Amino acid sequence: QACLQTLREEREKLLGCKVSGEKRSQEYLRNTQTERQKIVSEFQQLRWFLEEQERLLLAQLEKLDQEIEKIQNENVTKLSKEISRLSELISEMEGKCQKPVSEFLQDVRITLSRCEKVKFQQPVEISPKQDKRQSDFSQKTVSLMKTLRKFKDTLPSALEKKRGRLNGIVQTGECDSGSRHGSSRACPV
Repeated sequence: QACLQTLREEREKLLGCKVSGEKRSQEYLRNTQTERQKIVSEFQQLRWFLEEQERLLLAQLEKLDQEIEKIQNENVTKLSKEISRLSELISEMEGKCQKPVSEFLQDVRITLSRCEKVKFQQPVEISPKQDKRQSDFSQKTVSLMKTLRKFKDTLPSALEKKRGRLNGIVQTGECDSGSRHGSSRACPV
């Protein structure tokens, strides 16, 4: 009878350990689900933040590109007009050079004054302001690359350190019911 009672008590302890272990497992599963949601949320927010920063930087760069293209187009237009005007003057001068000397000498004063009036207009250059903005973007890009490289290097090692600490924790699996029955025996979880 005493042996049977001891076996029943042991069975009760083991059933208590089983229930306690199942409760702990469920608690751990809820906690890991909560952590999973936090991780997904944080990375989603980080993605949104990075995408927004990318959009802003690319929009600013696009605006700078448009300003540079506008200046380039204006310069091409001005230069094309100047080239056309000079080509007409050259053709006119070549035509007058073919005329007899008496006719050429009559028009020489007018022709010379027209040639002297021709002043080549320098194309508009990219302004110091745009030069500075271009330089600022280069600096932003370098800063961005350094920051992302540091982030990529730091995050995995920081997570690995935390993971090592978690793996180093020894779980004894001692059950709550054992302490109620006066036993400090460890139960399998």
